[in-house]
Amino acid sequence: MESENDYEQAENKLIADGIDNFLTMQESERYETANYVLEKSDNGEISISARDGDNENKLFTVDEGSTITNQLSAEQTEDFVTFAEKVNEAANKKILEAVDNFLDLQESDYHGTTNYFFERTSDGDISITSKSSGEEVFQGSADGNIVEENLSPEETKKFLEFANTVEQAVEQKEYTASQKER
Repeated sequence: MESENDYEQAENKLIADGIDNFLTMQESERYETANYVLEKSDNGEISISARDGDNENKLFTVDEGSTITNQLSAEQTEDFVTFAEKVNEAANKKILEAVDNFLDLQESDYHGTTNYFFERTSDGDISITSKSSGEEVFQGSADGNIVEENLSPEETKKFLEFANTVEQAVEQKEYTASQKER
């Protein structure tokens, strides 16, 4: 049976990865809400601070050595776990869309990179296979459902950065096409 400490560590890791992925998707180092400031510093430290007027009180930090300090209340922790789960769902959908758009840009249903194979079936389902293990690490259906997701937090973050780049390429292609129509 898992101890409470293991459970807390898993929750803390989920929150840390969620904040990191959220900021990666926002393409920002800092995001402010009415009650909190989510931040990622240059050295990789991640923090959640409560806003109290002009003061910011750090309630959750991950230092550059990956040591997590959680001073959130139980209710706040639960809220941020829920937030992290929603971020994870959004991240998976963004990755699925990015691979689909990337294959469109390649004008192909199959593309190999240094570390992965991307494939789109005739049904429109998308898969990502790791070249090193030969394992399918990600699979999504044409209707946007995530069938399988076995990406490490580091891989998820890399794919989100990839997704941001693909989005920019798609926007550039659409902009170029709109300029040609003039």
